[in-house]
Amino acid sequence: MRIYTRGENQSLLIDHEIVVTVLAIFPDHVRVRIHAPQHEPATWESDLFLPDDVNLENIELELTIN
Repeated sequence: MRIYTRGENQSLLIDHEIVVTVLAIFPDHVRVRIHAPQHEPATWESDLFLPDDVNLENIELELTIN
């Protein structure tokens, strides 16, 4: 497993087609945008809410697209 760190307005390119962008980092959640042109829907945004005991300095995000 690989772990990448991204800040606000930074993106990660996966397999030359999927782009995951960190839109905002809040104390209790992270807002991300996922652009995957070969999938439906092609672009979406989501809030990832975190438990109170999660330290954002050491957060890991695992993304699975079927």
